[in-house]
Amino acid sequence: MPAARRAFWLGLLSFLPLLVWWLGWTPGFVSPDTLDQLTQVETGQYTNFHPAIHSLMLALLGGGETLGAISLLQALALAGLLALLAKRMVELGVPTWLAVGAAWLVCLLPAVGPTVLAIWKDVPFSLGMLWIFAELLLLARLGDRFWTSRWPPLRLGLAAAVVWLFRHNGLLTVLPLLVALTYSYRRHLRRVGMSWATLLIVLVIVLGPLYALAGVDRTRAGIGELLVSDVAASFVHEPSNFSADETAFVESIAPRPLWVNLYDCDELQPLLFHPSFSISELRLESTRFLILGFRTLLRDPDTVLGGRACLASYLFAPPQPTGAYLHRPPFDIPDNALGITRQPVSERAYRLTLAVWEWAEQPGWMWLTWRPGLPLIACLAVLLLLRWRARLGRLGWVLALVLLHVGNVAFTSLAPEFRFAFPLYLIAWMILPLASLARVDAPAIQRSP
Repeated sequence: MPAARRAFWLGLLSFLPLLVWWLGWTPGFVSPDTLDQLTQVETGQYTNFHPAIHSLMLALLGGGETLGAISLLQALALAGLLALLAKRMVELGVPTWLAVGAAWLVCLLPAVGPTVLAIWKDVPFSLGMLWIFAELLLLARLGDRFWTSRWPPLRLGLAAAVVWLFRHNGLLTVLPLLVALTYSYRRHLRRVGMSWATLLIVLVIVLGPLYALAGVDRTRAGIGELLVSDVAASFVHEPSNFSADETAFVESIAPRPLWVNLYDCDELQPLLFHPSFSISELRLESTRFLILGFRTLLRDPDTVLGGRACLASYLFAPPQPTGAYLHRPPFDIPDNALGITRQPVSERAYRLTLAVWEWAEQPGWMWLTWRPGLPLIACLAVLLLLRWRARLGRLGWVLALVLLHVGNVAFTSLAPEFRFAFPLYLIAWMILPLASLARVDAPAIQRSP
């Protein structure tokens, strides 16, 4: 059996640790967001606050009645994509044991089992990001032949559609990536256009006829909400920069004492979810708030960028800051009227994984078990090593994907949530085996022209 194919089948066995988690935590991990979407499935009244495509997918798969099967399917999909990545890496010249070992390591990590079994839109979104990563590894190996082959451009467009649809901020990653690929491979414009065509066809079908047939209320959070951190930082620390009209506008959303007492650059949720914070007013005046946010950045860049760096620090700072909280899958299923309760298939599997959970939750181990900083720093070090050894070549597109999504998450995060960093966490660990390509006898990976 060829080494690449063997790596794929061995990589599939990485599903076994995820299966142990599933047996112990059936039907999976459920949050209030999950219950909101499952209620939409029950009532047939869909909104687009959470991407409606995910709620419709839950409905298609049976909703609350088949929640255990849905979480199991997510685990299978992750194992399948990790096996595909192992295959792609072996084709690039990574030793089989290293590529397969990385796939197994990912599924053994205590943060991965609970997260992939969570009924969140972030899981299919992360799977879409892994799919794009796999296609970029194929691009690194094939070069121009990637575009002249029949299926790779179509698969890349479909993976981009998954990322775009399953989180509202997905376009901030895939759009610049596709634009850059189009410019770099403009001599294959017609074939690159197949990726664009696939993406646009899927978007038009889903956002048009599918949402119309399902009666989706397309109202969603305005982009102005993304700049709450920027306005809050300046309003708290540099209030004299605000005109009388701007001050009155900000205080119509929440009184100044609330901004001052509850603003924390590490955590915006206590402010956003306080009863006296008028999120409805913010959404009604989203455009005005957006303009105010940009004005704030221009006149007070040090405070705004400092607050942004603080909020996004969970991506790169391995230690858990004192007093800060990294949001993770909830241990308990919230009380609900849908009849969803935890029903472990195996008590032995539950006890085993519970011990892992309790160990991983200890503050002294968070830097290793949950924080994404360590793998992200390590993966960037690997890519810089390849660049230094003149081995990066077309793997530069992998670096572009990572940097684009880091910027995306840093800009759109309103709280340090592990699920936001989950695709970066998975990709970072799977990039580490590429360090083996820095050796002198590794196959050459040419640059993109």
